[in-house]
Amino acid sequence: ALEVVKRVLGLSLDQPVALADTLQYRPMPLSPEDAVELAMTRRQDLLAARLEVEAADFQRRAQRANSLPILYLDGNYVWQGQSTEGMVPGRGETAQSAWVGLTLTWPVFDGLENRNKPRQAQAELAKARLRTVQLEETIRLEVRTRWWALRALEEELAGVDESIRFATEALEIAEVRFRGGLSTQVEVLDADVALTQAQLTRTGVLYRYELALADLERVIGEGPPLDPAGDKP
Repeated sequence: ALEVVKRVLGLSLDQPVALADTLQYRPMPLSPEDAVELAMTRRQDLLAARLEVEAADFQRRAQRANSLPILYLDGNYVWQGQSTEGMVPGRGETAQSAWVGLTLTWPVFDGLENRNKPRQAQAELAKARLRTVQLEETIRLEVRTRWWALRALEEELAGVDESIRFATEALEIAEVRFRGGLSTQVEVLDADVALTQAQLTRTGVLYRYELALADLERVIGEGPPLDPAGDKP
């Protein structure tokens, strides 16, 4: 497992690595609704899909404009002068002209090109919107599924903690009984084994809980703030 970590990190297999993290329970304070809302703002694939919708809508409006009449208003004013004496033309040595034009164009005979392109652009916009809606529903399902899986592991962890508490009390009682001559060493050993097994079970559940928490962070996007200070441990 350590060599797999090195491989993922791009390190040499001979590189010494010391794991600094520990299996420590971190509660997940987000509700499923908050987790979904956070994913809707952080998932890069959803943000890209929304940008595709904006681009398709812009393309639709541009294609629609090509099929509409276009009205041009142009104007021009020219002042010219010529002088044989000095830099400034005198009276009678200048000429002025101006014109204004109004042009209307209407693409009538275009082989139905301007009629079909807006329809195609509208279809592309509809498909982009449908893909975005489907992706949003998929993200909601992913987040809620992983949130409830994490919640189930929290309940399982609470049950294991209760088992550890009972096993600890049972071991204490067995030790007292043994010191009082009311039981044998076997009873103490059995109680100790039961406590060790409960602790081992808790480690396994906690390991699965950490994996589920990381999976929830992944489907959210960048990961929720998991501690009250807002800094991800």
